[in-house]
Formats: sequence, C-alpha cells, structure tokens
Amino acid sequence: MRTPITRRRLAGLTAVGMTWLAGARAGLAATSENAPMGLLSKGPGKRPEPPQATLDLNTHVDQLRLQLSIAFTQDPDADVAALLAVQLAALGRLARIGLTHGRDAELRLLCQRVADACDAESTTLQGWQKARRGGAS
Repeated sequence: MRTPITRRRLAGLTAVGMTWLAGARAGLAATSENAPMGLLSKGPGKRPEPPQATLDLNTHVDQLRLQLSIAFTQDPDADVAALLAVQLAALGRLARIGLTHGRDAELRLLCQRVADACDAESTTLQGWQKARRGGAS
C-alpha cells in the first residue's frame, strides 16, 4: 500500500532534489568538456561565472518545480485552475527573461506577445478563481 505524500514530505523531497540539482549544476559547469568555448578562460582552478541569462533561467526552472508541487483538492476545476495559474505565471516569467536577455528581434516580439497574453489570461483566471471562492463561501 502506498503512503500518501503530504505537503511536508513533498517539501522535504523537493528541498533534497533542489540541493542535488544545484550540486549537479556546479559539477557540470566546472568541467571543460561541457563548458562553452571561452567560459573556462579565467584561469585554472577558477570557476567561471555563468551569464545572467543562464542564472535567470535556472532560477525560473527551480521556481516552477516548486510551484508545481500543489496539493490536489479532488475538484478537477479547481485543480486545473491552480495548475493553469502556475503555468501561466511561469510562461510570463519565461517571456520576460526572453525580453530582458534576448537579442533576436523576432523572438523578442514573440516574447512580448506571450507576456501580454499571459497577463490577460492570468487576470481572467484570477477573476474566475475569486468568483468561485466567493460562491463557495
């Protein structure tokens, strides 16, 4: 029989996983086989500083993993809305990272459209969630 995963246990597992990911990333960045050309040119024994875009993307992925660990309510509408809210916020954050660090004009236009659409849809979804909570009280 499977033991249900509680929020506390899930938070502990997530923390362990995030610690492991950070260590794995640090180990990968320190080897010359997988580092992009020029990143290891700061001298032997010195770990290169990754570009800010890479740091922002890593932070984004870590936040998304944590935010996706929601407890399901057994109400499909509420559960889908909760996951959709997380995904919309994450997509908006990703688009803003693209706007901040992107160089390609066409991709930046796409990122702007995605960010605007996510903002509009998030507002609609928040209104739906608020009305549902108000109706359920």
